[in-house]
Amino acid sequence: MAQRLPPALEQKYERYRKMVEEHENWLATARLWEAQIGELKRTLEELSKQPEDVITYKAVGQVMFKVEKPKIVEEMENEKQDKERSLTVLSKKLETQATKIKELHDELQVELGKQNLRLQ
Repeated sequence: MAQRLPPALEQKYERYRKMVEEHENWLATARLWEAQIGELKRTLEELSKQPEDVITYKAVGQVMFKVEKPKIVEEMENEKQDKERSLTVLSKKLETQATKIKELHDELQVELGKQNLRLQ
């Protein structure tokens, strides 16, 4: 027969589960931003090897527009910087949240231990 958890413990477990799920989603976002930053860096590096008057294009949806190299470089630099700032903020949030998840996990382990149960 399955043992029913007390409502307060069940709520705490549900909060823990949601925090873990949110943390995983934030990690996925961080990985995506890291990949985008890497792609921007590689593109900017390649653009830096090209002469200033090189013909460049920017894809917008299914249409390509001719743009001046300095303008596209500036746009990409700004986008890279914005993503790096966002990633820094997200990394701090992840660090704080990981600490909270660990604390909640430890609390749950103690409370479940009192009932001879264990958190996976």
